[in-house]
Amino acid sequence: MLDKRRTGRHQWFNTSGILLTIVLTALGLYFTRQTLVSSQQVQITDRYTKAVEQLGSPQQEVRLGAIYALDRLAADSGRDHNTIMDVLAAYVRVHAPAPNAQTPNARTPREPAADVQAALTVLVGNDRARQPRPLDLHGVRIPGADLASSASNSARRDTYFHGPFLTVTQLRRAGWYVADLRGAILEGADLSGAALGAADLGSSDLRRAVLRDAHLHGARLHGADLTGAQLMGADLRGADLTHVLGMTPDRIRKSALTDPTTRF
Repeated sequence: MLDKRRTGRHQWFNTSGILLTIVLTALGLYFTRQTLVSSQQVQITDRYTKAVEQLGSPQQEVRLGAIYALDRLAADSGRDHNTIMDVLAAYVRVHAPAPNAQTPNARTPREPAADVQAALTVLVGNDRARQPRPLDLHGVRIPGADLASSASNSARRDTYFHGPFLTVTQLRRAGWYVADLRGAILEGADLSGAALGAADLGSSDLRRAVLRDAHLHGARLHGADLTGAQLMGADLRGADLTHVLGMTPDRIRKSALTDPTTRF
């Protein structure tokens, strides 16, 4: 009987010891994970702070490095993605402003500076699943900007832009479904084959724009200026062409693909 009691005590102590070891191990893993997460957040904050500071550098190569560092950080930290996109959009607004009342005669370069182009490339390629709202590029003028390279990636088709002075010329084969381009200045832009289905191009300046074979099914072109635009083969089925300027409905029908759902 005494041996059985001793055996029972040993088993109880052994079981208790095992359970205690498991609990202590679990607690250790938990605190280790918390420490690791905190360390990662500190590193992310340090990387973000350093990159933002470098955006103000007088040296273009330093600013370029900062832009690409922010791009990598946006991919690594979903929590900071939207903030980083807003910072880069603000960077473009500051470094590529359209002439205003204070600078009416300011000369616009033929193409954006390398750092502005880099920021635009990052913005075009941003993850729409993380960026539900339009990017704010109001008041910018960026003739010659190349926004097609990243936008053509099928995984990144839902890029949102909004800006009454947005000016671009190289958008061939771009894939901007549901793009917000209201009031965009796209005069002379090459939009051949661009996928802009359901895009909002209301009141945009499309004078002399090349829209050959562009996919504009369901696009909103209300009040857009189509003076001199090339629409051969453009798909305008279901598009809203009410109050467009510079082109009659008959002329549009002769050049582009329309159907009974196309509104004039």
